[in-house]
Amino acid sequence: MIHLFSKRIFLMGAVMLSAALVADAALPNGLPTIDRKEKETVDLQPDAPKVPTKKGKSRRKAREESETLAKPYFSIDKTMSSARGAGGHDYIPVEARNTTWEISQYPASWATVTKSGNDGIDIEYAENPSSQPRFSRMYVTNGSKVEVIQLTQTGTVKFEVVDIAFANTDESGNKIYSDFGAPLYTYDLNYLLPRVTYNGPEEAEDKIVGVRIVKPDGSVDGIEDPNDFTYQWVIKAQPGKDQTADLYTWGDNVRRRGVPYYFPGTYSFQLWVDDELAISKEFKVSLKPDDYGATIEDYWVEHNINYEGQDGMLVHSRVNSQNLEGYKICYCIFLKDEEGNPLRDERDRILTVQDMADVESNDFYWDNWSVFVPYDTIRKALGDSKTFTYKIEVQNFEAQRPLSNVTGLSHTFTD
Repeated sequence: MIHLFSKRIFLMGAVMLSAALVADAALPNGLPTIDRKEKETVDLQPDAPKVPTKKGKSRRKAREESETLAKPYFSIDKTMSSARGAGGHDYIPVEARNTTWEISQYPASWATVTKSGNDGIDIEYAENPSSQPRFSRMYVTNGSKVEVIQLTQTGTVKFEVVDIAFANTDESGNKIYSDFGAPLYTYDLNYLLPRVTYNGPEEAEDKIVGVRIVKPDGSVDGIEDPNDFTYQWVIKAQPGKDQTADLYTWGDNVRRRGVPYYFPGTYSFQLWVDDELAISKEFKVSLKPDDYGATIEDYWVEHNINYEGQDGMLVHSRVNSQNLEGYKICYCIFLKDEEGNPLRDERDRILTVQDMADVESNDFYWDNWSVFVPYDTIRKALGDSKTFTYKIEVQNFEAQRPLSNVTGLSHTFTD
């Protein structure tokens, strides 16, 4: 019995081995063979997309989710809104399902609020003209529920001029003869370079500024119309405090001219921003102890004066001199028409009224130096015009060089 059983097992194994050999031989070329030593599933389409297996959802859970979505729901994403002083836009998302909501109370007028469908709120902030922050609030109502939204806007950080300093330079401003804050002297001062210290705006911007240089006589340098500027300049303003910017140089080359551009006296430098006077600062131009010169410290004019049978004007000045002992000084009145052209007499000579004086000491002073200017001569030179301009000037007569002057004066005949 044992022998027969073993033979049966052997025959069954042989049959199974033969079947396997026949099956392997029958597979077409290119199809993978199965390694029966490992229990793996062979993917006959390896590049086919995999479909995820869906997990089932209980009917109870699905019913709960459906009931939740059907209920009214209202929520505001945030209850704070803010903007910079320059103004801007903000958006507040709103989630509302199966319900409505309204803006029941609007904020201050500087914040324009618009309902964006049922999904949000648009807020447009106007520029804050003040440097101080401002606050407001708005109310959003959903049935009996009220949400309060706080609005905040910072103050506007604007361009602000803090100070101006002056230096003596060449025309380009690159070569400095006397540094910022150093004394300015008549015979050394070539070009005046102003340096502005300012607090910058929130963002970089170009600021157009206007400059008026007011001379000791009260006239504005470099202009004919008193409303004009001596010059305009662009400051590329940067954010932050205590920024600096150099302006345009103004003056002339003293050594080339041989005549000072800035006579002794106190000047006023005005800086205008956005049609407003931002700062006015004085600077003084002086004579060195060894320099010679003269200064018209004050002047006044009397009109319709009769002198020796003639009608005219009497021009007075207070003049101070320095180191001019032995010099001959000329006190002159130069007459021009309204366009600035010199007035001429019948013989085509330039009309000038002058008075000479010999300086008796190095610190000689004229308390009231005056000259009379007859109207008749001026009327003949003007022709049909009624207005003339004039300049008061003190000169070194021998050198024919001006020492001090007063410009921008005019008079109009009314008859």
